[in-house]
Amino acid sequence: MGKLELDPQALYDAVNAERRARGLTWTEFSREVRISTTTIKSMTKRKWGIELDGVIGLARWLGRTVESFAGGDGGPPPNASSYARSGRFVRFNTAALYVALNEERERRRLTWEQVAAQIWPVGP
Repeated sequence: MGKLELDPQALYDAVNAERRARGLTWTEFSREVRISTTTIKSMTKRKWGIELDGVIGLARWLGRTVESFAGGDGGPPPNASSYARSGRFVRFNTAALYVALNEERERRRLTWEQVAAQIWPVGP
């Protein structure tokens, strides 16, 4: 499968439509998803994108996958209603992510520059 690229405008439009359908103000919505209104409203204009935990949180709130905003299906969506009721929000353990990525980098005998070129073509 080829590289998928997130469509932040599609994500924003879906979030805004659902927010309106639920009768939430931006402030109420921001409190519910624990992502600042400024971050959400500026995600379509940011040159380097938005943080993945924010994207995951917004997609889960919609009951969709991140991949569904990047031209893929990503499998079955998470259960959005239980997610909203639980008050649990996805956050990354960045230290564990680094350890796992570094182990795989070393296993493949790649430099960090080579890894960066594979996952982010702009550069390290």
